[in-house]
Amino acid sequence: NADLAGQDVVFTVTVNFICASNSSEMVDSEIESFTDGTYHNVQEFLDFCREYLEASAKYNYGVAKENAVISQLDDIATVSALPKSLVDKYSLQLTSTMEAQAANYGVDIDTNSMDSQTYIQMSAETSARQSMIFQYIAAKENLSIDDAELEEKLTEMASENNYDTVEDMLGDRDKEEFREYFLYEKVVDFIYENGNVTEY
Repeated sequence: NADLAGQDVVFTVTVNFICASNSSEMVDSEIESFTDGTYHNVQEFLDFCREYLEASAKYNYGVAKENAVISQLDDIATVSALPKSLVDKYSLQLTSTMEAQAANYGVDIDTNSMDSQTYIQMSAETSARQSMIFQYIAAKENLSIDDAELEEKLTEMASENNYDTVEDMLGDRDKEEFREYFLYEKVVDFIYENGNVTEY
């Protein structure tokens, strides 16, 4: 607002409570108030914090592991040509994801702009290249995700992400997208278990 820009301002705040930074000084009543009744005592809250931090660490480790594998494969693998159908597949997926994310934030995104198209094309080509490498390894090592394993992993994922059913989690997405995702996870684990790995 041009009329208010640069003007002095006074904020009035209300301090409802001060929570101890040291867990040994926390009391149950503070925890109940601080968490709006979600947790009723200090131990419940500390258990939640531990579970959250362990889950976060496990997720970050998995991402780092996958990125390390992909980086190494990119360095040593040779892909002579990318099928247009595969690039188009990932291009459509990325466009749909970008539009959905924009809608969630209540903003518009022009996926037809030059910048967006360049980003989508480059990302789609990267995904297509990685897909071909992973598919080659999966075929060579007889790695696959059958229907039963797919359903098991989808159910587990839905539960972990607090969905009532697999269908609620899938929405308009095809199960086959997840089969591919789980297969790539299996390839990453296979490489990690059978390769020369140095962890820092």
